[in-house]
Amino acid sequence: MEGAAADENGLKKAVKVLRNGGVVVYPTDTLYGVGVALSQPKAILKVFELKRMDPAPLSIVMSGIEMIKEYTMLSGLVLGFFEIFPAGPFTFFLPLREERKKDFPDFMIKEGLVGVRVPVHAIPRRLTECVGPVTSTSANLHGAIPPRNFMEVSLEGADLYLDDGPCLYGRGSTILKEEKGNLRILREGALEYSVIKKYLGEYIG
Repeated sequence: MEGAAADENGLKKAVKVLRNGGVVVYPTDTLYGVGVALSQPKAILKVFELKRMDPAPLSIVMSGIEMIKEYTMLSGLVLGFFEIFPAGPFTFFLPLREERKKDFPDFMIKEGLVGVRVPVHAIPRRLTECVGPVTSTSANLHGAIPPRNFMEVSLEGADLYLDDGPCLYGRGSTILKEEKGNLRILREGALEYSVIKKYLGEYIG
């Protein structure tokens, strides 16, 4: 187990770990996450072992809209959402492109959808710029309280831990999907309903 500051040096260490199929605990805008490179499918199972849970869909951090377009299909409504919120404390379930489904283990896909995150925090986005999409789930044992700052990270067994102090929001992401031409909020989190309503109220179903 190795710890490092979430700076340029820490970023380089994390990239090396991820490329070698390792597990990294890293800061985001919402909570501390634990993940591996999507390009290392065997490593994904390590995350479930560390969290002591059965395989289940995990969110994926992407660097921004261009990477999202590469992996998923976006409607005009979803494109409009990302124009307003290019990054933020939300997870958006989006339909995978058919040719990209081979890049994901079956348990990562639910009804053809995958949860996509683009955090405000620069570190997870820069990781994806270096190694491609990175899995994202909170860095805690299954069912335990998720860590809002580095001192609350209790998950053991990761190869590298990046420390950046407290998270910006300190609560889980808001989860959304598009359904019949409307935005459906599956869980309200750090991106508050009132903020979404201010810009896209007419589309909230």
